Amino acid sequence: MSLESPGGALFWALQATVVLTVLLGLQTATAPAAARFNFLFLALPLFLSFKHGFVREDEHVINFFCFAAMAAALGSLTLDITKVRVSRVLPLGVLFGFIWFMNVRSALTPDVFSLVTGKRALRVTWRAMSLGQLIHQLEVAEAKFPDQSRLEPELVELIGDAPVASLSHNFTNLAAAHLRIELYPVIQRYAAYTPYLDEVNAAWIRERGPKFLVFDGHSIDGRDPWAETPSMFLEIYRWYDARLLGPRNLLLERRTQPRFSALKTVSRFQVTFPPHFSLPTSRIPVFWRMKCGYSPRGQLLKALFRVPPFYMSTQQSGGKTRSARVIADVLVAPVLGNHLPDNLVEFEALFRPDGDPEFTVEHFGFNTSKPWAYEQACEVEFLSPVQQ
Repeated sequence: MSLESPGGALFWALQATVVLTVLLGLQTATAPAAARFNFLFLALPLFLSFKHGFVREDEHVINFFCFAAMAAALGSLTLDITKVRVSRVLPLGVLFGFIWFMNVRSALTPDVFSLVTGKRALRVTWRAMSLGQLIHQLEVAEAKFPDQSRLEPELVELIGDAPVASLSHNFTNLAAAHLRIELYPVIQRYAAYTPYLDEVNAAWIRERGPKFLVFDGHSIDGRDPWAETPSMFLEIYRWYDARLLGPRNLLLERRTQPRFSALKTVSRFQVTFPPHFSLPTSRIPVFWRMKCGYSPRGQLLKALFRVPPFYMSTQQSGGKTRSARVIADVLVAPVLGNHLPDNLVEFEALFRPDGDPEFTVEHFGFNTSKPWAYEQACEVEFLSPVQQ
């Protein structure tokens, strides 16, 4: 959950915080009790909105500036204007308004104004009060669902009325096909960005996984699809076979028995940061996991701001290379190594019941824009599947 931006939003956020701090200081001089209440009431939510807005520094930064505006408005309700000179407050208000406008102007569309004024909410609520109107709106939305986004008819026919879950970022195509949708605990995989959350989904797949899974092969922010949630994908690989590959989606069907029962350690070693390693030659799947600890500065960066972007590059035996973003924290779970798939065709080849993928990954390398945020050595472990 880290996405840097070359823009100056962070500088604007610092200015907005300074303005809020000065306003709080003015209030402290005249109404210390009110100032103390505002600080205790708003400081933590303001920090959380900063984390929320800047962990992915794209349009999400608007979250912080809008919350800061609300904090300023709430604080102004307890500002005694008879005791604070207007000549001090007015320039701060104008400056804050300019900062706010410069960072949210891209979102200032007529639709946004209808949201802010409550017009859209009232219209939607009024229509939803009529069951007939609600059903009609759903039917219209379904009829307008883009053909290129619909689930392939062959997949729909195979799934039938069996329960199905989606591994894709967007799974509205399952609803449009009137399928029996199952939702795993962390509903969208990209949000399971900690080992704990990844394992929660993995346990669900292991213990309660539905008969079918649908996957479009995509992930957000240029992440590697498998390494995004390695614990979950380990269980998917153990419990599912490829049933049908369509033009846009892969259908996986649950096995009666897992492919293997456990993983055993083959070797364990340390590598210097940034890590890189080659895989042993093997016809059977080779898994790896890696632990790269944060330095004290990295821990502080992670707590107050965001983790630095972490990139994984792979090299196949045929010379093909690729690079993808990964989340360093979740790599403590086993990741498929020599047959790590890159696209739906490779996923389908790997998940065949008698699959013997022709592609072989030989080398892994990692890099980051902030190497100082990590410790100078990483622990790497190779594992192989066993039947017990």
